[in-house]
Amino acid sequence: MIGFWHSYGTPLAFILITTVIILTPVLRYVRVGWKYKSTDITNSIDDEAKRIYIEKFLKDSAATPGEARTKFYRNYHRRFGRRHFIVPLGVIGILVILQGSLAIESLVHPDIHLWTPKLELNAAALAALAGAYMWVVSDFISRARRMDLSPADVLWGSLRLFVAVPLGLSVGSLVKPDVLAFIAFGLGAFPLDTIQTFLRQLSAKTLNIEIGTAQNSELLRLDGVDQILVERLAHEDITSIAQLAYCDPIH
Repeated sequence: MIGFWHSYGTPLAFILITTVIILTPVLRYVRVGWKYKSTDITNSIDDEAKRIYIEKFLKDSAATPGEARTKFYRNYHRRFGRRHFIVPLGVIGILVILQGSLAIESLVHPDIHLWTPKLELNAAALAALAGAYMWVVSDFISRARRMDLSPADVLWGSLRLFVAVPLGLSVGSLVKPDVLAFIAFGLGAFPLDTIQTFLRQLSAKTLNIEIGTAQNSELLRLDGVDQILVERLAHEDITSIAQLAYCDPIH
């Protein structure tokens, strides 16, 4: 047992800590934040409004206020219930454990390796992974704090971690070796949307082609709508005033 902890104690502790850090804000939201948001939404409209909503968007009917409340509650939980977080949490948990083991394998050299054959990431790959990890944790904490966290956001975070190493190495290969690790870390710390825009611009410049400039959304003409809200609505495929006017208000 002493020999086991001597060889695996530090790697296991590192993997456990990194996994707990990234999952804590999501689990806290699922346990606490989701409940408050669910209560706020289900109590924000009265029974008559729920009956109208059921008729208009669910194409169903409710004879009594109690029936309207029950159908509304069931529909909300069917579409946005906690169970939808199970698969995304499993995906990002497994991914962090695998990447954490690769990172610790590259940083320490125990007598018994975690991977056989031994796998190592170079400094640039580790920097890119660290930058992506920092951004994803920061994004999860921010979203959990403002109660704006969905299963899709967790999957986007998983994708951001998954592409961190190849993205950092491929783009970092364009710079001098002495700043490669720094550039890789910086790219890792950018949001995925920003990186996609940067890659499109870089590719267009390299291929000497022109790409259309992004146009301001017409939603910005509405009072109280800023760029952050426009981006949140765009993720739900709402990009025009007409779509916003006729979309499902609960969604």
